[in-house]
Amino acid sequence: MLASLAAGATGIEVKDVLATMPDSLMPLISQSGRQDLIDFYESGVLGWTTNRLGGTGRTLYFDSDRVTVMPSGESSLDIILLPLKKGGKLVCVIKSVQMGEFRDSRISFYSPRWEPLQTERFIVLPGFDDFLEPSALKNDSVGALRAMSLLRFVSIAPTAGGSCGLEFAYTSFGNLGPDAEPYRHFMKKAPLRYVWNGRRFKLQSGKK
Repeated sequence: MLASLAAGATGIEVKDVLATMPDSLMPLISQSGRQDLIDFYESGVLGWTTNRLGGTGRTLYFDSDRVTVMPSGESSLDIILLPLKKGGKLVCVIKSVQMGEFRDSRISFYSPRWEPLQTERFIVLPGFDDFLEPSALKNDSVGALRAMSLLRFVSIAPTAGGSCGLEFAYTSFGNLGPDAEPYRHFMKKAPLRYVWNGRRFKLQSGKK
């Protein structure tokens, strides 16, 4: 795996992996459409292209190590190049979908050649209890909130400033219905912050 991550990764930029990305990861924007976005970036501007449904896909952010593409008005995709401590780069992909007021994300990892890698090697995803205030975990009624929360939407966003970080936010409290309102104070107000250490993402505070 390490050889695969390091192979051809010297000097690689996110525009290079965007150009070779499999269509299955962003089916709404064709390879030529992705090249349009790269051409705009190389001209110094954020670009747009026509997606396969006749709508507009655009870049919201683009630098050498990260790009955020919005293939449609309801979805976005982040590609982040992560430096490995022993050399080479890891590709992190975050796919997000907006479903009404709820935003949900999925994270995956690849080699620069787009070989899929096990997510568990690079991050331990937060559980529901990680989004709760410490005082809530000691409350006898927290079990009722857990029971209401079988369907969970979590948004994942890169942190600003090139710090190789991620923020996880629980986004579906409103989906739980009015019976959950008395428990709203149980939820942490700030997102969970993860930092890349050259091998994996680590939760800034806590055991993960």
